[in-house]
Amino acid sequence: MAGEGSNKSVYYAKTSDDWKLAIKRYQPIGRKSKYPVVLCHGFAANSYSVDFGLEDTDEWHQYSLAAYLSKGGNGKLKFDVWVPELRGRNESQTFDPDTYPEKYNWCLDDYVDKDIPAIISCIKREYRKEKKRASKVLWVGKSMGGMLAYAYGQTHAGRRNLKGVVTLGSPSKFDYSSPGFKFFSPVLPRNILSGPLNLARQLKKVNGTAVYDMIIESFANKHNMEKRIVDEYLRTGFNNDVSVKVFKQFAIFLRHGIFCRYPAYPWLFDLSKKIKFLKKRFSPYNYTENFDNFKTPLYVVAGGKDKIAHPDDVIGVVDHVGSRWADGEIIPEYGHLDLNLGKNAKRDVYPVVQRELIKISRRL
Repeated sequence: MAGEGSNKSVYYAKTSDDWKLAIKRYQPIGRKSKYPVVLCHGFAANSYSVDFGLEDTDEWHQYSLAAYLSKGGNGKLKFDVWVPELRGRNESQTFDPDTYPEKYNWCLDDYVDKDIPAIISCIKREYRKEKKRASKVLWVGKSMGGMLAYAYGQTHAGRRNLKGVVTLGSPSKFDYSSPGFKFFSPVLPRNILSGPLNLARQLKKVNGTAVYDMIIESFANKHNMEKRIVDEYLRTGFNNDVSVKVFKQFAIFLRHGIFCRYPAYPWLFDLSKKIKFLKKRFSPYNYTENFDNFKTPLYVVAGGKDKIAHPDDVIGVVDHVGSRWADGEIIPEYGHLDLNLGKNAKRDVYPVVQRELIKISRRL
């Protein structure tokens, strides 16, 4: 159901397991692309990573990719922008974690199998109501948001529903990206066996200056960031209840250097690294080894100084996808967080995303 106001509306997509996912929509006035674009946030983040700040404030115009694309930055084509939040975030927190702890046991597979289909179905349904044609959508993913597109794009539904994908700092493997994740070791509690984890609350328990130094060292090129933006993002952008299983799945990626579904028996999958005959039986579906199933036009953007998603782990996907058109670039002097929230991202990064979306939109 849409909210009221200016050109921003809020819709809710219901998943097959009863989560209601909030989706902000920015409808531009004037000429726009016939394909809607979805902006998907990353790992422990929410919509603030791609739609920072309150609408129509100076911060929003400076740091929101959603604002840039919906307003048609640099006088270019405008886009009908949809900004979803995956389960457990803000308005998508359908279930109280204290009352329904069993609902907070999802992994990336649930995002791919349940959240993305619900989001795309919601958009296509609204387009039908408006008597508009939206046979496919464009997808822009930051970090994990791009990884989800890599996974969904390998499915029949993904090939049918995705017009094109642009990713920002989204690794397809983890040969070089591991060092950046050392950031989490002093932040995460010792026993994270079950229940959700809220990084914003965990960060409050750590010395403020130390947290800022860790963020800058691990997540960004400090020369590209404003401290007030980092501080606000730590309070708001990480204020989500995320399943611990997501953290565990990323740990599996790092141990094995690949991007895969959650293994049925993680300890046997780990053991298969040493005992080879176990590998075939206990290995989950491996997205990294099956990128030839991804057929959608793709453009990947990497930060040259990204420690979280090393540029080699990001750009390498271009040579392995089955797309007839795939390309990418490394933007020098950018880390991970500053790819979307850097003080000059509006000048250096946003136009690249816009340019490639326009190119993809015009492809047959």
